[in-house]
Amino acid sequence: WCEQDIADYIVEAKYESEQLSETDHLNEMLMTSLRRREGFSLRDIEGRFGAERRNEIEKKATRLLECGVLTKDEDERLFIKPEKFILSDIIITDLMV
Repeated sequence: WCEQDIADYIVEAKYESEQLSETDHLNEMLMTSLRRREGFSLRDIEGRFGAERRNEIEKKATRLLECGVLTKDEDERLFIKPEKFILSDIIITDLMV
């Protein structure tokens, strides 16, 4: 990212970045994936972050699946039902590790 103030940017463009931890990276992936109708794949989670993380997310998802705000398809993809999208921030927060 760069300077927020346009006057400072014009004088000298300063860029910064951050390094995400594995947990931050996983949470970012969950957040951005669940904001799309395709959601995310539990298989992808396991492949990228390991079986322990997959199990952790699956355990958290159980209640959300039972409540009917989250759906799991035959390809092990979790996604938010379109009619429940208004609750997406709460759902995403509940799944974060």
